[in-house]
Amino acid sequence: MLLSLLGRQRLKNKTDLELVELMRNRDNRALGELFRRYEFKIYGVCLKYFKNVEQAKDAQMNLFEALPKKVANAKIENFGGWIYQVTRNECLMVLRKKNINKVSTTEIQLEDDSQESLQMAELNEKQLSILESSIEELKPDQKKCISLFYLERRSYKEIEALGIYTLNEIKSHIQNGKRKLKLIIEQKPDFFEV
Repeated sequence: MLLSLLGRQRLKNKTDLELVELMRNRDNRALGELFRRYEFKIYGVCLKYFKNVEQAKDAQMNLFEALPKKVANAKIENFGGWIYQVTRNECLMVLRKKNINKVSTTEIQLEDDSQESLQMAELNEKQLSILESSIEELKPDQKKCISLFYLERRSYKEIEALGIYTLNEIKSHIQNGKRKLKLIIEQKPDFFEV
């Protein structure tokens, strides 16, 4: 039990990319740690697309089961962004397949609900893409803190434990980053198109 806790603590201190390397070397504990870090983000993306709790949970589990194969062949520089893209693509693929299976031979038209759901997913995807590119425009310290806090869902204490910034610097970079991000997004009218 104690060894298990020590092993988990050791993995908890690793970066996402270090965990990816461990996973490529068939370390299932690394997969478990990545799941712990990203389960809610992935579930949220799945729920956004499927709008059904059970279907979102199933998609989340299917994705993590397939993750070792997907990671093996991928060039990953930012795991959070990469897993988001993979999740989105998997959800869209399932929705498209579902819609194709619903098409009758006499009528090549998606059901209204499915069409609307797909359009909303594409709109949200466009907004998320703009948001991601806008984050890239922030100052490096702001970008780092925003990514750690919002994308990786780390607490102030977890970010401070990395030893890069003090607590006050973290709060300042996040606050200033959010303000700057708002200004950047307001300059992009595509973000607000409905």
